Amino acid sequence: MSDLNYIKQVYGEPSFISTYYDDDDSVILDKYKVGNGFYVDIMPKDAPGNGNGYSYVWDMTSTANNGIETSRGIHVGSTLSEVKDAYGDDYDRPTSDIYQYSIGSGGIDFYIANNRVVKMKAWDD
Repeated sequence: MSDLNYIKQVYGEPSFISTYYDDDDSVILDKYKVGNGFYVDIMPKDAPGNGNGYSYVWDMTSTANNGIETSRGIHVGSTLSEVKDAYGDDYDRPTSDIYQYSIGSGGIDFYIANNRVVKMKAWDD
């Protein structure tokens, strides 16, 4: 994934929301709002557990049909059938509303309600 400077180049200056502790991964992250329903979580370079020496994007989340889509054309508002057609049937279900696809060293979580994508979260390990 990229760092905050790349996000600024592509999407403009993000709005800082908060610093928070991610219980699932036991890390401290900075959350930024980049646009309409588009959020980026950054691992600060000085955060405990960050041995890289630089800040980097931890994950990106879209909660609106705002022009953000995956490389396979899935966006908030796509149907579950469209997700499965694009990504197949090899997914995990960490909760009843999430279809999680592993891609490379990360993946994409599709949050489904009423048979439609209501949120997408891309992440990298």
